[in-house]
Parts: sequence; C-alpha cells; structure tokens
Amino acid sequence: MSRRPPPEVFLSFRGPDTRRHFVKFLLHMLTRAGIDVFIDDKDLPKGKIINNELIAAISGSRISIAVISEDYASSKSCLMELKHMFECKDSGSDLSIIPIFYYVDPSDVRHCKGTFKRSLRGHNSGVNATVIRSWKSALGRIGKKKGYHLHENNEG
Repeated sequence: MSRRPPPEVFLSFRGPDTRRHFVKFLLHMLTRAGIDVFIDDKDLPKGKIINNELIAAISGSRISIAVISEDYASSKSCLMELKHMFECKDSGSDLSIIPIFYYVDPSDVRHCKGTFKRSLRGHNSGVNATVIRSWKSALGRIGKKKGYHLHENNEG
C-alpha cells in the first residue's frame, strides 16, 4: 500500500460554519492552482480525538490555513489541530500558519472573548485543565498573527 505524500497545505475549519461556501471555494481555487490540499471532509464525532492521518498531514505540510469562524472553538478537533500546528512550529518546523478570520474579530480570538470564551467553558467538563489552557494559548497565538479578515464588507 503506497502512502500519500505530505500535502502542501493543511486546511483547518469548522465544518458547519464554513464548509458549504467559503471552504469549498478556497479548496477549489487552491487545487485549481495545482496546490495539494489536505482537508478533513468528515466531521469527527463529538469527543473524538484527531487521528494520526490528521497529525501527519499537519506535520508534513508546508502551510496550515486555519479558517477561524464563530464556532471554530466549539470543535475539540479544530482546537487540537490548531494546537498541533503551533507545536510543529515550536519544534523548529518551517510550517507557515495562516489565519483567515471568517466573520470574527481577531481580538475576540486573541483574548478568548464572546463565542470563543463560551466554547472553551463548554469543554471544561471532561477535558483536562492543562489541555484547555493549551487550546486557549493556541487561540491567543493565532489571534495575534497577521492574516486575512473576511466580513460582510468583503462580499459584494
């Protein structure tokens, strides 16, 4: 059985928020440009941890794009992906992490306010406090990065 080579781009997003329109368009444009993109097109069941295939795709990619939407932090798998991106970066990887703030204020992400705060609180039961802190740290870091901001004024 042959293994798939690492993708050039790993795309992290919260399915119900963005899959039908924005992510579909972004994926189409990237693949049309000849860029190999890894996208997890299956929603993980609630409480399921990300699998080795996702870990390998993040670790092997040159670029990780995190589409940060209002509901992004409600997904444990999205938070685990984001945390792993920064772990790769911190371990000396050349991984570039690019945020796309999809109808959210980067300040809310950076400071874990609003829906991000509520989502992290919602994970408190059954999740180790150290893990919650690591997710909060990853959100803080992605919120500080320069990225792309999509909001109502971007659409015509």
